[in-house]
Amino acid sequence: QNNNQNNNNNNNNAGNNSWGWGNQQQGEQSNNNNNNNSNSGWGNNNNNNSSFNVNTNSNNNGNSWGNNNNTNNNTNNNGAINPNNDHVVPDTASDAISCVKFHPQNAQFIVSSWDNSISVYEFFGNNQSKKLGQQKHDKPILNCCYDHSGNNIFSAGCDNMIKIWNPQQNAFTNLGQHQAPVRCIEWCANTNFLISGSWDRTLSFWDPRSAGNNGQIKPVHSVNLQNKVYAMAQKGNRLVVALSNNDIKTYDLRNQASEVFSTLSEHQKNSKAVCLKRQIRTIDIFPNNEGYVAASIGGRVIIKHFNRNQAAKDFSYKCHRHSQPNNKSVTHVFAVNAIKFHQQTSVFATGGDDGEIVTWDKDGRAKLFTFKQMSVPNYRNQSGNSSSNVTYNRMPITWMDFHNNGQYLLYSTSYNWNRGQEFHDKQQQTPTVYLHQVQKNEVDKSKK
Repeated sequence: QNNNQNNNNNNNNAGNNSWGWGNQQQGEQSNNNNNNNSNSGWGNNNNNNSSFNVNTNSNNNGNSWGNNNNTNNNTNNNGAINPNNDHVVPDTASDAISCVKFHPQNAQFIVSSWDNSISVYEFFGNNQSKKLGQQKHDKPILNCCYDHSGNNIFSAGCDNMIKIWNPQQNAFTNLGQHQAPVRCIEWCANTNFLISGSWDRTLSFWDPRSAGNNGQIKPVHSVNLQNKVYAMAQKGNRLVVALSNNDIKTYDLRNQASEVFSTLSEHQKNSKAVCLKRQIRTIDIFPNNEGYVAASIGGRVIIKHFNRNQAAKDFSYKCHRHSQPNNKSVTHVFAVNAIKFHQQTSVFATGGDDGEIVTWDKDGRAKLFTFKQMSVPNYRNQSGNSSSNVTYNRMPITWMDFHNNGQYLLYSTSYNWNRGQEFHDKQQQTPTVYLHQVQKNEVDKSKK
């Protein structure tokens, strides 16, 4: 592990590393717990000639976006870190949380984990939740999702398997199989297919009606990508896939997933084209389906438009970076692990290894709000490494999701092996899922 990256010297070890995030390089932290400025490039970065606005981003409490307020949420914490006073979901995973997703309509959500489990929960408006059921793979689960109806839950991971679970029928069956761990799955409502991206360097399409047969089902269609899949997003007829060679490919699903754009190909023709040069960790598509946002382990986000006649609107910025308190010339760079759009406002949130969630207005190029940092209080360093270039108490944000009604944000924290085995402490780094009621000031573009 390279535990001391700065903003000018990030090592890129994406490529074809062995399976698993634990082998990827990530920036480390400072002890700067100021939630109102994270040395973000949004507001002062001049990369790709983009101009930015500087906004006030405080943790002030606003009126509830829905009908409930975030109150009395510490009553069920069981000692969990909870600086934002959110509902702490009980009875969650015992190992790193890989994904959390809301039901497309109902007050339910799913959680997948490195403890091999996929669980479904129900939540209530008075900040209560309960587990409704659980299934297990043979190895860690890396991703999960619902179909458009919410009746079926899909999960995939390190056992190379894709499984389908119908909780109402208590049916948990094999849907498909890759030759290596399955990193990403997305449901496409337009085709009624599940799309999977794997570290076996293929993209596959599965028909849930064929589930069964011990995973020996052949996909409806497969695409050889030549590189491992690291992140994926789908909306309408668009599919966006990030690969281990730092390319992001866009596919048109109306014609057997034909490739229509590649950031790497564009950058080879135009060195000034906006792209990511470090391992890509997460992607989400604009609510209006006109482009996407992607982020990397290098603490950088890019905004790209599908219509290449609008390429002038593309830009990138730095984020989730923190100056070292005793040496402002050193900046610690953190991976951006999660990006999710708030569908009603087109504001998106980023969550990083620095334990912070930040909301952004891409149209106004402005930072809107920074949540309080997730960090272990009174952290006891038991690794024996006393380097001043590493702080150990921050809890990475591993995944996020906004409910389709816009009133709730679901997010998870856990140790994600960004500093290797020696810094893993099960007692202090408890995997936790939080349910947050969105406040208007967190997604308010008028603050510009």
